[in-house]
Order: sequence, then structure tokens, then C-alpha cells
Amino acid sequence: MIYCITHRISYASSFNIFAVIAGIFMYRGSLRAATGIRLLTTFFFAAFLAMLPALSLLEPIGLTIARFRQQPLIFGTLATVAVLLCIMNELSQESVLNAYRAAGQRIWSRRMPAILDIWLVALLVSIPTIIRQSSAAKHAVDVASGDLGPGYHYFVSSLRFAASTRGTAYSAIVIAWNENEIREIPVKWQSSTASH
Repeated sequence: MIYCITHRISYASSFNIFAVIAGIFMYRGSLRAATGIRLLTTFFFAAFLAMLPALSLLEPIGLTIARFRQQPLIFGTLATVAVLLCIMNELSQESVLNAYRAAGQRIWSRRMPAILDIWLVALLVSIPTIIRQSSAAKHAVDVASGDLGPGYHYFVSSLRFAASTRGTAYSAIVIAWNENEIREIPVKWQSSTASH
């Protein structure tokens, strides 16, 4: 948020509001807030760990590296993950767990959010992977590469279609990238006739 403000980049996140509210409850010593925050930080941290091996399936590793080079905000994500790990560990200390027990609160296992994350990531990865291997996705790349030429790598980030009596209308977003830039190219076509 600070980086965006100092560099005049638009920024919006509802996560900050929840973090401030949770911080106020924590400052007042709310064990219920501590329980919720412990579970949420575990969920988000486990989601990040589960996404790391899945990144190569969600997008080409070359595109991920290009994003790191051209978008320094990603380093803010890494800092956020480090903070999540610290909060998760602090709220799992034996002294905090004893306070839960003394208040008669249930101590939730950290396995549940982690298992849920694995299922969500598997679902998130499987469907787009199947779609990107379709002939429609290959056609979208052909159209985009026809415009920009061989100086880019291409990747279909989204693909939608709608069937009607006139045929099937397709729309896709193709990401083209090289060492200097990353571009999003919208591609549309009707049935087998390409246009964009």
C-alpha cells in the first residue's frame, strides 16, 4: 500500500480493513479474534505454499519470472507471507494455546485449512490446464501471434465461449511477453471465423 501511494499507483484492498479491525480486537486481548486470525493466517500461508508448485501449471515459468522483473509489487507479497508466518507461529505458542484452554475455547487444528487449500489449488489448476490445451486456445494464440510476431512468448490466461443458433462465440485473453514487456491481447472470433 505504501509503495503504491508513494509511486502514485492505484491501489485498493479490503484486506487492509479486516487487518485493522482484527488488530484492534487483538490489542484488546480478544481470544476469539486470536482464534480466527490463527486459522486465517494458516489458510493464507498454506495457500501460498500450495500455489508455489502449482504456478508452473497456471502459467509458464518464463512469464512468472518476467512478472517478478517488471512488477516489484510481487516482493510486497513475499513480505506479507513472511508476516503471516510470524503471526501464525505467535498465535500457536503454548502460552496462547493455554489461554484458549482456560477460556474453554476449542483449539482448531491447523491441518484443516491446509487440506482445504490443497483441494482448492488442485481445482484451480486442473480446469484451466484442460482448457488451455484445447483447439480454441491454440487458435487464440495463433491470432495473437499473427499480430505481434515471433518476438514474444504467448499464453492464454482466459478463454470463454457461448453457444447460440448462429454458432459459438469465443473470447480470450492472450498474454504476450518478452524481456522488455508484458501485454494482454483480447481475441474474439465466431465459430471458425477469426476476428479480433
